[in-house]
Amino acid sequence: MATLDRLARTVLWQELVKGFAMTFRYMFKRKVTLNYPYERGPLSPRFRGEHALRRYPNGEERCIACKLCEAVCPALAIQIESFIDPAEFRREVKTLVEWVKSSPTLPGVDKIYVPGEIEEERRRQREAEGIPLEETTWEEICATAAGLGVSVPNLA
Repeated sequence: MATLDRLARTVLWQELVKGFAMTFRYMFKRKVTLNYPYERGPLSPRFRGEHALRRYPNGEERCIACKLCEAVCPALAIQIESFIDPAEFRREVKTLVEWVKSSPTLPGVDKIYVPGEIEEERRRQREAEGIPLEETTWEEICATAAGLGVSVPNLA
């Protein structure tokens, strides 16, 4: 039946007719495409202008060397090392992290974490205590292993 259906669509050029119908339907509607460099679309109220490196009043750059610009540069043309000494970068990042961690916490919050810190704590904990598994998950693993003829060590 599927072969007959495909043959009917091919012979009757159903896809081609649908394509032409869509083309003619949109041909006479108002255009929504802008001729970009010459026509500008509406700006969001949150728009703050072109991305640019800001400077302090004394002329010093406000870059905190987070390396995000280096990570997202499609041409790989940005290298933080050419802007700042790597040792200085590490010192600045360490100072920034210490400043963030010294901030007062909200009620019910024990500690302020920086990206990757929670994962590192979990990794250390799981290396020491093992990876927690629900009993049903372990039973499914054992059943699958038994079905494949693989022996499972007794971890109890």
